[in-house]
Amino acid sequence: MKLCGSYFHSKRLGWDQIGSHEAAFSSGAEAAAQLLRDMGGERPGEPSLAGWDIAAADHGEWIPWGSCGKARARLVAQADGYHVALVEAEAGYRTDPHVHQHAEFFYLIEGRVSNQGRIITAGGAFAAAAGSVHDAFVSETPVRYVSIFKL
Repeated sequence: MKLCGSYFHSKRLGWDQIGSHEAAFSSGAEAAAQLLRDMGGERPGEPSLAGWDIAAADHGEWIPWGSCGKARARLVAQADGYHVALVEAEAGYRTDPHVHQHAEFFYLIEGRVSNQGRIITAGGAFAAAAGSVHDAFVSETPVRYVSIFKL
């Protein structure tokens, strides 16, 4: 077992007069970083993953989406209260009317929807501001989309 204590003298100072050995690290932070690398954490040259939730689209279980029983969602990732959901819906799926408490983002991967009276086809998107009313969303074909929202 390796321990990371508070006694790390500088290798710039040369030999340790107390323990008669040369220092391996310049600081406690450098020693802690090496300890993380040794334990399988971050590797030299790799970006930090602190604060990240990176997952494949097949991550997580499918859950029912909406109240009409024509859609399902997979919550793929989350951060700071926002969720990224992959949604699959049958033709005729309608959202339950609601008011957005926070901004919501949508990207249509495949299919065709009518949203607030506007047609969106594959590759289309919308952003809804906090306070906006969402009361007219219908999938005209089977659809697959990404929704990013905060609860």
